Amino acid sequence: MAEGVRRRRKEQQEQQQQQQQVNGFKHEQEAALLDEFSSGSEDDGPATLPQNHHLESGLRQAWSSSAKEWAAVVFSPRNVVTLVYALSYTLSIPVLPFMARRHLYGYRDEFVGPDGKVMIDESPGVPEAWRGIGYGCVMSGYYATKMIAAPLIGFLSDRVGRKMLLVVTFLGSCVTFTLTCLMGRHSLHGLVLCRLLLGCFAANGALMMAYIRDSVPREAQASAFAQHSAAWGMAYVVATPLLAALREDPVRCLVLAAVCMALAALLV
Repeated sequence: MAEGVRRRRKEQQEQQQQQQQVNGFKHEQEAALLDEFSSGSEDDGPATLPQNHHLESGLRQAWSSSAKEWAAVVFSPRNVVTLVYALSYTLSIPVLPFMARRHLYGYRDEFVGPDGKVMIDESPGVPEAWRGIGYGCVMSGYYATKMIAAPLIGFLSDRVGRKMLLVVTFLGSCVTFTLTCLMGRHSLHGLVLCRLLLGCFAANGALMMAYIRDSVPREAQASAFAQHSAAWGMAYVVATPLLAALREDPVRCLVLAAVCMALAALLV
């Protein structure tokens, strides 16, 4: 029995020695790795970084390149042009009801003339029975002429090119917004006439989509059309603080809309 006890003690001692050797070997490996990653030789430079750090660096570079590609796509000239000319419409549409109401319900403005005398600009408005028709003419006149002019502009763009017609429609819209500032504020007939004239140059969206189809590869056209729609959505978002900053003044909004159209004609 005493011999069995001695044998078990001997086995326990051997196990403890083996465990100490294993622990010592682990400590040596950890020390060697720590020396390798914390310092390097002068010839070879810094030691090789761990594999996890390589993975993190690769992900960072991929994210950086993806962000650059995303920015290049979002701020491409095509999308910037779409945003600028769409902004002119989103700035002008909200002020039209106020301009129409001014003429339909009448107004009275007093101002000082060049000779220092007080002058009065007033209008009695229109009869109540005609106010709905007048408002409808202001809003639908644009679409009435657009229905006629858009197919003709599309037909011409097939012959002379998309860019030339885009420049013509942008400049025509710029002139029309300027005329709306001058004529639309003082006469209901002038406002309706300007809306009819604006509809003659309202094929910008169709021309832009045709330009996308002609210039963008087939496999990327779906993405390009989606970006076109997103630019229109962004124009509505941007127009909201601009209208608040301009205090919904029709003259300021229409002037800015004319400037946007002129800028789109330069960028196209």
